[in-house]
Amino acid sequence: MRYRFSPGGGTPQGLRRHGVARHSQQVAAYFRALGLPREFRLACRMAVSARAEAQLFELVHLNQALPVPIDLAQVEALLHLYFGHCQDLTFRRILLGRGPGPQPDPGSGPVPAAVAYLPTMADEKLLERILHALLNAGAAPPVGGAAGDAVRWVGERQIPAPETDEIARIHEAAQGIAEGKAVLFIQGAPRALGFDVAGGPQRAISESKTQRVVRGPREGFVESLNVNLTLIRRRIRDPRLRVDLLTVGELTRTRVAVAYLATICKPSLVEEAKRRIRRVKVDGVLDSGQLMEFIEDTPWTIFPLIRATERPDAVAGGLLEGRFAVIVDGSPWVLLAPSTLIDLIHSPEDYFERFPAVVLVRGLRVLFALVALFAPSLYVALTTFHREMIPTNLLLSIMAAREGVPFPAVLEALIMELGFEIIREAGVRMPSQLGQSVSIVGALILGESAIQAGIVSAPMIITVAVTALAVLMLPDFSATVALRILRFPLLLLAGTYGAYGLALGGAALLIHLLSLRSFGTPYLAPFGPLLPADMGDTFLRIPHWLQRRRSAAVEQLDAHRAGQGLKPQPGPRPGRGGSP
Repeated sequence: MRYRFSPGGGTPQGLRRHGVARHSQQVAAYFRALGLPREFRLACRMAVSARAEAQLFELVHLNQALPVPIDLAQVEALLHLYFGHCQDLTFRRILLGRGPGPQPDPGSGPVPAAVAYLPTMADEKLLERILHALLNAGAAPPVGGAAGDAVRWVGERQIPAPETDEIARIHEAAQGIAEGKAVLFIQGAPRALGFDVAGGPQRAISESKTQRVVRGPREGFVESLNVNLTLIRRRIRDPRLRVDLLTVGELTRTRVAVAYLATICKPSLVEEAKRRIRRVKVDGVLDSGQLMEFIEDTPWTIFPLIRATERPDAVAGGLLEGRFAVIVDGSPWVLLAPSTLIDLIHSPEDYFERFPAVVLVRGLRVLFALVALFAPSLYVALTTFHREMIPTNLLLSIMAAREGVPFPAVLEALIMELGFEIIREAGVRMPSQLGQSVSIVGALILGESAIQAGIVSAPMIITVAVTALAVLMLPDFSATVALRILRFPLLLLAGTYGAYGLALGGAALLIHLLSLRSFGTPYLAPFGPLLPADMGDTFLRIPHWLQRRRSAAVEQLDAHRAGQGLKPQPGPRPGRGGSP
């Protein structure tokens, strides 16, 4: 017996062509009813021409006013056109009105409906509860009536959905499905209903790996916008905490939240932030670092004008000072603005320890930040141009160590700085089990080998090593990157002009910092301009019971932080008879 096979008849490609042909008829009927001849002709050719399907999709994507079809077959065909017949689009047909409840009209039967969603973007448990509630509904939904009838019917059925939206356009339905919603279509109803069932796997809340503290909360932000907002609201439990949601990115449709305290943060500051975010017109935003480059005051600086943090307690503290926070969905880093240079040396742990210890630690951070920036350049300038400023015994020791080194001090410093940068980057990029050991062993072996080979001197290795360790004392990673970059031009200036070049580079750096602004706030505040009221929380930190006013560098509606008479003191002693 001989068998005949149609080309591709039973293959997945053949089944897909049959599905496209079926959808082509439904889409053509939809556009014919709307009176759109061009779209109708392309829909008729969609089954035999991939180019016609692509052109039809472009027209449908641009025309965002297309209504939701009242026929479920047309709805399914249009959704497959939007999503390109992808395999993860689920179109589940159900019958409404089959439950045990009373029927208002004995002649009315179950109404066909369908739920469209992406399983990879939805919370399966919540979706199953919604479907269970819909299938067990007693009365059938009204169709073809007023626009709010279907919404009212869903409310009467007590659907367990956190948020329900009425959808009138098929483009809105497709966009909602892509964002993780489940959309309910009812046969004969001119509108659809969207249920917020966004979910799926996500990272658990854990401690921040880049901003660790010895004393303080252990929670860190994750990649979920809702979870991050929850972490902030747990710390500020007040209705004055406002959250405004925006969307950025034509393709990614990234949700962005702007959080602030209504009675503290200045409204003009919030409006300026939202204006800058709305101005961003790009195809996608994947992280808060990308958004930061679009909304900062000036791009021509290596210093971070907006503070980024992974710690909810740091964000809550900034909101209490009159700042605002920008939370980007998909990023564990939250932006906090306005920001100043002094914020880069502050750690969240500073506000949980006693103030004498904080004064000491902050002083060390400032000292070693200057060491990390100027130590190699100062060593080069002194050993090259100003040897008379070095004590004689120390100078003789340095000259003896440099005997036989073939390079000048500036080139020697550049070689060592580049070597340490290579070791640092290699340790970061390698697996965590090997990164630390490779960094330590690599530094020891290369340094010892370089000394024995006479390429560099021991004092230079000590200077560069101390500089590399000093950078790590700063709690903000962006600040450490800025100092690491600035060391190279300062080295060249010191090797060329000595102390004069170093002074010239320092003056240029100071002028640059004085010119920077973060949402209108001077970057060097409270030192430039001088604000004596803010000196209590700069290099020092006065006790909490003395901090009665908020920072004057950031404009607020209410500068009052706490009342008077908060200094701790013992209560009245009881009398001789035992009564107070």
